[in-house]
Amino acid sequence: MLLNSHTTDDAIIKFTAQHGKQLENLVLPSCSKVTDVGLMKAAANCPRLLHVHLDGRGSISDNAVLAFATHCPKIKSFSLQFGFSNITDAAMFALADHCTGLRRLVLHGCSSLTSKGFEAITTQCAQLQLLNISHAAWFDDSAVQTLLQRVGTLRSLALAFCSISSNAVHQIATQCDLTHLEIRGCTEVAATAMERAAIMMPHLALIDLDGSSWFKFVPKTVATPVLLAQEHQTSKSKKSARKKKKGKGKNEDASSRRQRLRQQLVGVYKRHQRKRQIAMAVIRPVLSPILGL
Repeated sequence: MLLNSHTTDDAIIKFTAQHGKQLENLVLPSCSKVTDVGLMKAAANCPRLLHVHLDGRGSISDNAVLAFATHCPKIKSFSLQFGFSNITDAAMFALADHCTGLRRLVLHGCSSLTSKGFEAITTQCAQLQLLNISHAAWFDDSAVQTLLQRVGTLRSLALAFCSISSNAVHQIATQCDLTHLEIRGCTEVAATAMERAAIMMPHLALIDLDGSSWFKFVPKTVATPVLLAQEHQTSKSKKSARKKKKGKGKNEDASSRRQRLRQQLVGVYKRHQRKRQIAMAVIRPVLSPILGL
């Protein structure tokens, strides 16, 4: 269910009372007019919820999160976007106790959280695949170490404006195989550390550093010196073959030219197909909390 920015407590209560038994997705793009009262009753009406996405600077508190955790223990994705300052560790304790199957957790700008709530999540929810804990000033290198020790399934990690250093990025690169990593605003992280991470994580498709996102298209395995030498030798062979073909270019018949062009087009198609697959790998972690992909 996707509700608009004008949704009120009465509207959400009425809708979930009628359709809540079948709902699996609840998306609120703006919570400015929704309070704990509306969300608590919505949670009670929707026992089958799998994905919850709350967006906006509303007055929602731990009570709403506790209601979702208690009434909807099958939740796989829980997202709090853009500054829910009233959310504290109590909400994390509730999610950790009741929603141990969490796969995606977004806590963007929840400034009242501390390491205690985070430790509860990493202890009880060891199957996390996506974690966004941006703007958490307390999240430092030791928190990264705790996360990596307890959760081995991460594929997407957003740590924008956290207090981490290049050492934390190195730990992430050596222990994770991410597809998305956001280090925007982390002033203690050097660009060289990100470059090394890009090499060490072969499936990493998107890096966000200081607000300038850039795509990194890579093969499934990192090239070793031996492979690089083989590629260099192959490249030389291809160049010499092209030189030989130039001499025969005038004698090349129309059918040969068509066949060569067809092979080139097949190569272009395969490259674009690979780029589409990587783009989906980047987009899916971002949209899945909203669309339930």
